[in-house]
Amino acid sequence: MKIRFSRDYQVKAVNGPFYKEGEIYDLPEASARHFVRRGAAVEVDKRPAPEPAPKKKKGPFKATPAGKPERELGGDKDPNQAFTEGQRQYRQAELEPVEKPD
Repeated sequence: MKIRFSRDYQVKAVNGPFYKEGEIYDLPEASARHFVRRGAAVEVDKRPAPEPAPKKKKGPFKATPAGKPERELGGDKDPNQAFTEGQRQYRQAELEPVEKPD
């Protein structure tokens, strides 16, 4: 199994091998797993890294759960079609002046 050492590592056994940071070593499976568990090395993937998927372009509308575009008000759109009756009544109530008692 191939591993790359993330730091210099000296095996504590008498005359144990020394592994240099950044170097790739092909070691037996058990030894390689030992160094990976200790955080001294990481496994080297034999396969090339997959290329990231291309980003999709976003349209002018947000998708709703039903897959239909959300309506947005702007330009020449009619507000009576863009908002529900409840939304229009709420907005109208906000715009009406409130008379203050004298």
